[in-house]
Amino acid sequence: MMEQPESQLQPGNQEVAPISPTPIPNTPQQFAAGQVVEQPGIAQTPYSQEAYHVYLGQPQPAPKKSKKGILLGGVIFVVLVTVGTGILFWQHKNHRAPTATNTSANKSKTSSKSTPAPHVTSGAAVTLGLGTFAVGPGKEVLPGFYAISPGPQQSGNFAITSSTGNLSVILDNIPADPYGTSTAWVFLATGDTLQFSGGRLKTITFTPVPIASTDPPILSKLYEGTFNVSATDSRGILPGKHLATSDPGTTGDVLVVSKDYRIKYSQTLDNTGFVVDLAEGDRVTIAHLNRITFGPKL
Repeated sequence: MMEQPESQLQPGNQEVAPISPTPIPNTPQQFAAGQVVEQPGIAQTPYSQEAYHVYLGQPQPAPKKSKKGILLGGVIFVVLVTVGTGILFWQHKNHRAPTATNTSANKSKTSSKSTPAPHVTSGAAVTLGLGTFAVGPGKEVLPGFYAISPGPQQSGNFAITSSTGNLSVILDNIPADPYGTSTAWVFLATGDTLQFSGGRLKTITFTPVPIASTDPPILSKLYEGTFNVSATDSRGILPGKHLATSDPGTTGDVLVVSKDYRIKYSQTLDNTGFVVDLAEGDRVTIAHLNRITFGPKL
């Protein structure tokens, strides 16, 4: 077959520019969203030499098959196929529904990172070292009411930072020292931060105090002073019934806890006082008071 000429002249000696074939997309996925695809003006099927001459006799310009046009059309077709394949791959990768196995694994990894096991719970006593600890679900210390005591022959500082303010107390478990308290009673809430420091403080024991639904609702954030109820300890309070009062013009909170860490009394105290029935092993603690007076045994 005779090779097609590069150009043809029509009557009037006007040169007709070659028309490059436009590829027809095989599928809608062969072009990106929003791309304009023009309809080809001439069919892409080959024609015979005889039909070509017949076509030249017509007033319309003859179609051209330029080598450059064929090459350009091939390049455009390859580009469209490549773009379409990329779009199909992106849709398959980003819109595929995750399997149940992958979802479970992802939830397990997220849970293990965001909710570490707490060191202190409301179920058992736990001993910690020095440092700073957070209070809340998934934190080192769960919210609750605790008795906090230093180790034997130890003393140091204990501070609470909370939304209601900063509180602190000296923990002292050295009988010869006249300072501090051997046990601090604390009511911890989510968001609190605890800090233990001091050269003579090495360990701190958290003992949960159960709060029953029938217990009085008055609980202070921190009880600073502690008094033991004992018939043999000269520094303690004798067992029996007593009238507890505060100094005139002063008001504070009094907490009485049994030896098995059960709340017996949690009340506001002023100079009118109230009667308490104390047993061996009980502990009496005060908050916002410098002194508490126990009247004669009733």
